[in-house]
Amino acid sequence: MLIISDLLKSSAVINSKSQLFRDYFIAVLAFPPIVGGDSSTLKYNKLASQILSSTWRKLLNVSIPIALYRNITKMNVTSFIINVNLIGEKEIALLNEKFYSKEKLPTDILTFPYYQTELWGELFICPVMAKIKGNIRGESFEKYMQRLLIHGLLHLFFGDHSDVFEVTEEYLLSQL
Repeated sequence: MLIISDLLKSSAVINSKSQLFRDYFIAVLAFPPIVGGDSSTLKYNKLASQILSSTWRKLLNVSIPIALYRNITKMNVTSFIINVNLIGEKEIALLNEKFYSKEKLPTDILTFPYYQTELWGELFICPVMAKIKGNIRGESFEKYMQRLLIHGLLHLFFGDHSDVFEVTEEYLLSQL
């Protein structure tokens, strides 16, 4: 569970070179019990949880892009919770089929925005699929897990993909 509070200190437009995530976020990153999978899945889930925790600590020292800041301020939220769940291939395939009407196929990440409650949203990440897709992209497991965390968080703030979404994602990745 990612708890973020004291999100905004001011409504001024920020300079992306001087305002850091830590200036606006107080975060604690923890993971629910790992669900599903064999010994290989459990190995990747353990490594993934270490990578995601490390990535969040690094992200706190990254400058906030202005586009992301503007979207956050529009939401007028001062604290919220984001759950980050690490699950197996079968479990993510079932979620993909049930909530996104896709064939019963595994994917690397699913994002569920809630917005109406204290629970702002949930990310479901399948580390085994992340390993496979990272290899296809030519990225290390660590880099691809960083990409998934940022990608999922941006879906909660931007919704669907856009040019601004993609540029913000690449900027944040380049800062880690």
